[in-house]
Amino acid sequence: MKIQPTPEQAKAHLRASGWSYRQAAPELGVTYQHLCLVLCGHRLSQRVLRASISLPHYTPRRKP
Repeated sequence: MKIQPTPEQAKAHLRASGWSYRQAAPELGVTYQHLCLVLCGHRLSQRVLRASISLPHYTPRRKP
């Protein structure tokens, strides 16, 4: 049985990895509003929580 991440753990991981909600949301396939609701505990989405924990450290993309 896998232990599911909590919204607090996912939020802490994003913060520690340098992601904002607006940057992380497209990578997770959701809107930033939905991500905010999940990370604040107003909506349940284990998929979003698991995916947010697996994001690597944020590195800005260079514009061409």
